[in-house]
Amino acid sequence: MDEYYDDYDSPQRLGKSGITLPCIYAMAAVLTSAYKPEKVIAVIGGFDRSSSESVLFLIWDWFYPGITIIPDGFGTHGGEGGAGLSTVLGLLKFYKTPLLQTWVYEKKAFRELADGILTEEMFDQVQIATPYDWSFYPAAEVRKVRNGTSYMLEVKDRNGRPGAMSIQLP
Repeated sequence: MDEYYDDYDSPQRLGKSGITLPCIYAMAAVLTSAYKPEKVIAVIGGFDRSSSESVLFLIWDWFYPGITIIPDGFGTHGGEGGAGLSTVLGLLKFYKTPLLQTWVYEKKAFRELADGILTEEMFDQVQIATPYDWSFYPAAEVRKVRNGTSYMLEVKDRNGRPGAMSIQLP
């Protein structure tokens, strides 16, 4: 057994599998916190023969050594999961967070990871993640705006209109 794996074999989860909004809020909580992650890996489920993929995120070494899983509340379709993916990609780009990607072609392995089970085989697979391909899915535009005496992040929708989502900054 790999000692490095032993340091990461009990990941925590933030968000709710299959539900977009809690997953967006989870990623926003991570990225707007005082602690910045070392890197984020987009895990893309390529097991369906459909035109869309499920996506989850692995956050490495955020506020302490370990992995935090933001489960599969995202997808590459035109619905809520697609808008959520675009929002999270925009947040990652805004915060200049190192982003990598890996594909998982086994549905069972992807489901296990979304449920918080990080096997040694999956750990080895995510170790060979490659830099994220920003042409894979469009990232929303995110900007910091003043709101009275505080600041917030404003996320534009796919058509460039503000108001798709606002995130209050601490």
